[in-house]
Amino acid sequence: MTISTLTRWKGGTADDMVSVAASAREVMMLHGAEAVSLSRFHTGPDIGEWLITARYPDWATYGRAQDGLALDPSYQDLFGRVMGFAELTGRDLIVGYEI
Repeated sequence: MTISTLTRWKGGTADDMVSVAASAREVMMLHGAEAVSLSRFHTGPDIGEWLITARYPDWATYGRAQDGLALDPSYQDLFGRVMGFAELTGRDLIVGYEI
């Protein structure tokens, strides 16, 4: 089982988003994420928006990560930076099952 967060952002240049996402990836990995990626929608209703996906191995790790990120000043600074040039448009939490 995996826990993944899908966070959509509208706005910002590729340079802005790649810079913040790369820094956020480092912090999120320190707090237990197994993988963090940045993508951009090129079709569909979210065209032009950004997607940051983070994957955690289980609920316990996800919970610890969220607690840690909420208290991590470097992560909070990065979140503030991205809010300066982009709008948070959605966040989903999905559970993956091994098949």
